[in-house]
Amino acid sequence: MGGLMGDGFFHWYRDRWSRADARAVLAALDANGVRRANPGDGRVSLITGGPDSWGEQVATTACGLVEQVAFVDGEVNFQLWVSADTDVFTRVRSPEVGVATVVLEFGLDGLADGELERTAAALLRVVGSHRAGTLGFVLDRAGTTAELDWDAVLAGAAVPVSPLPDTLGLPRAYVPLHPEVTSVVRESVAYGDLVVFDRAGTAPGPAGGTAPASGGRGVAAEGRDEGQGRRQRERDARRGG
Repeated sequence: MGGLMGDGFFHWYRDRWSRADARAVLAALDANGVRRANPGDGRVSLITGGPDSWGEQVATTACGLVEQVAFVDGEVNFQLWVSADTDVFTRVRSPEVGVATVVLEFGLDGLADGELERTAAALLRVVGSHRAGTLGFVLDRAGTTAELDWDAVLAGAAVPVSPLPDTLGLPRAYVPLHPEVTSVVRESVAYGDLVVFDRAGTAPGPAGGTAPASGGRGVAAEGRDEGQGRRQRERDARRGG
């Protein structure tokens, strides 16, 4: 199954991963306030995962972290920071099943409400700006689906998704395998090669933006615009324009 245990989490499955991808994703996280370096002391830290040591900080550099994450063998654990006192435990691992090359896992437990929403929005923006290579993603603020075998779901297995997370991006080909999702979330949006089911009202938007449920633009608006644009082009073609 893999995955971070505990409260809320964000899992991002990618079927393409290289040094350039790792560098770009980590830089985008930095730019969105989920930083490699602790803003208080500048420290960049790996976290040991055994077998000789568990949960210990090991100092590295921003460039060193790129190398560790880009060529992950099994898993790499490290800290990202939303403030000098608040970290996001992060894991990059190679799943044992499916076509995903890596899974990036972000633990959202321990974040205050404002920090949680800002961090979730930041992660969704990064996904939105790195759609190429994205196989799927899961945002579960409360961690109610932590026991679900998400590796299997994103490998194309017909594992029932119940309960539902806040936001779920699935490959279009996998959607028919999950009527339990489509029967509850009536409105979904095509987002590149994914279909996004959003209960919480926050999903990647144009150029990596996000929109809250109360208004603004997000993945739903983008999907509608794509459809409207396609229909307008078809009308123009029929008119000879």
